[in-house]
Amino acid sequence: MVTFGSWIQKLRKDSGIDLRTIGQISGIHFTSIGRIEKGQNDPTLESAVKITTALKGNPSELCQLITGTTPPSPYILDNNSHMFPTIEDVLLFEKLIIEKPKSTGEYFAHLLNKVVDLFSPNEEIYRKDLPNPFQNKEVEWLNESLLKPTFSAIDVQKFLLHPSRSNISFILTPKCNYPEQFDPGIIIKIYMNNGVLIAEDLVRYTINEFENSEFTSFTDDKKIIHKFIKIQQIISKIEEQNQFSGIKLSDIVLVNNKFSNQGEIFMMAWNAASEEIRVKVQLNASNAARLLIIMSRYLSTLNNPEPDWLNRLHNL
Repeated sequence: MVTFGSWIQKLRKDSGIDLRTIGQISGIHFTSIGRIEKGQNDPTLESAVKITTALKGNPSELCQLITGTTPPSPYILDNNSHMFPTIEDVLLFEKLIIEKPKSTGEYFAHLLNKVVDLFSPNEEIYRKDLPNPFQNKEVEWLNESLLKPTFSAIDVQKFLLHPSRSNISFILTPKCNYPEQFDPGIIIKIYMNNGVLIAEDLVRYTINEFENSEFTSFTDDKKIIHKFIKIQQIISKIEEQNQFSGIKLSDIVLVNNKFSNQGEIFMMAWNAASEEIRVKVQLNASNAARLLIIMSRYLSTLNNPEPDWLNRLHNL
């Protein structure tokens, strides 16, 4: 039986790379990698992603080997006509918010105001009815700006790039709320269109799959009950932590094998964990990327009021 450990060991030996080198590239201590190869350690999804990336392994191949299913291959629609941002869109937005803060701020303020207008046209009550996309109790200027009837380009610039006393820009990391109205059925379409996924997407998707499965039906089979409890615990942990990178790889495989026909949950979790790892590297990715991704969920919830919004990003 192929395991993650045996798979990375084969990749490493076929490449002629020793454990210490892989440890340096991946940031995972070489002794931990050695124990994973021997099956003595159950890696987290974060460790698995980092080691696989260091070895230039194919996660689709890994999914096929350890789940027994061939995952669907994402594709990119022509002319950037997709609704949800790909990693290329995210990287471009992160670059533009620094290089062209004024035009990018105006562009994003327009999208925020579109969400505000469509969720609640009545300015007197919109703050009561609109699920506030921003949340930061520590930044006074942000709280003040949220009391305004509309967002400005300056609000967006401050939110993303607030200058410190040393005149070196640092990035704030307030929470940008996930829209409660977002349809979990769309999440698989985001993956299939090569869109970037985040933890809340997978939380919404797995809970929906769990609630609509036969697990919710009565049974007295002890094995099924035990698996039900185990999977319920895994999903509860994911929901509580609101991230996938810290979840055990074996737990992701268990959930995938129960609710996935083609390994899509495994691959989507890998996608989300990869994004979590990426944003840890640089703080500006954490804020700018999350804003762009969450805004796409809001716009989708509103039946796509700005169908060309990603095309316009590329023309800033």
